[in-house]
Amino acid sequence: GCYWQIKNRLKYPGSRGLIGRAHLKTLKDTTLKTLFEVLKMCDLKRDVHWTLTGSNDKENPNSVVFWNGSVILLRDLFHYPSDPDFDELGSLEITDAFVDECGQVSNLARTTLTTRLRYQLDKFGLIPKILYASNPTKGWPYNDFYLPDKEDRLQITRAYVPAFVTDNPY
Repeated sequence: GCYWQIKNRLKYPGSRGLIGRAHLKTLKDTTLKTLFEVLKMCDLKRDVHWTLTGSNDKENPNSVVFWNGSVILLRDLFHYPSDPDFDELGSLEITDAFVDECGQVSNLARTTLTTRLRYQLDKFGLIPKILYASNPTKGWPYNDFYLPDKEDRLQITRAYVPAFVTDNPY
């Protein structure tokens, strides 16, 4: 997911991706560290090819900003009672998204996120895409992806790709 986000930001200058997880703190402790490793493997250097912004940055808070104007927004996708309608995602416009450990994210968060996929899609000739990654879990990932794939009834607009720790020698 991290590599996909990086490649999309490089391929589509000025685009805006999102990496989300249930809690921003967990995202920063886990997924963001993986993103840094992948950026290094791609020979992309901090403060040369990309910068990391903090929560106080007014233009792109909690984001990875690339030299070509592309941005990866890092977002908390937990369903807080104080924000029952996910207004936090409000007028957000993104090109694509990667949701890590999607089983920890509510179906409402997922549904709301899909309505945000519209930024520069026409400019680049893209269709909206979200990549969900998860360990085995029940809930919407199981009901919407795993079970339909197993029963050979997965929607044509979706794909389920099983992966195991043994698939990656690294």
